[in-house]
Amino acid sequence: NRLYWTDAAQAQIIYGVIGPTGLSSGPTTVIDFPNSAANDLEDLALDLANAHIYFTHGNAETGFTNKIGRVGLDGLNFLELIDLGVNEKPFGIDLDLKNGKIYYTTNTTTTGNDARLYRADLNGAYIELLFSLSTAVPAQFIRDVKIDPINDIVYWSVGAVDAAPGTIYYNDLNGTAPFAAPSSFASPGEPR
Repeated sequence: NRLYWTDAAQAQIIYGVIGPTGLSSGPTTVIDFPNSAANDLEDLALDLANAHIYFTHGNAETGFTNKIGRVGLDGLNFLELIDLGVNEKPFGIDLDLKNGKIYYTTNTTTTGNDARLYRADLNGAYIELLFSLSTAVPAQFIRDVKIDPINDIVYWSVGAVDAAPGTIYYNDLNGTAPFAAPSSFASPGEPR
């Protein structure tokens, strides 16, 4: 039983073996990017059936190219699947394994803020923009995305940094891109 997590400050993906009282071994580094301001690991999603970790990587503020990547659970077979360029910083990621899709969120802060939700094939091909929200001050950031594979729904959160309230949006996974009118509800806190 392994627990995987990102250490954004050290630019690492790490796992530990979970026992009845917590970590029974580890932590063990799966992948270690050079420790610098240009390397930032925000989120990860696991595809255990295929032994893959998908992750968001980069830092738009430093001009580093932002990516969606994949690596084996053992740290081997690293692939950069999607190159987002220098302006679009990725945050949340989740997988719809039933339909073979990656869902990920990005924010662009070069001119105000553009918060976006995307969907792509598991190999990074066929990228679709599903949702976009442009705001001025206070900038609204899109953070997390979660898939409900049982009910075929995608959820994503939007809110100002360190502020409340926020909004949770949701839509049918099989909705046509872009989502015309996703449903939503208010979150009393800062949704992530």
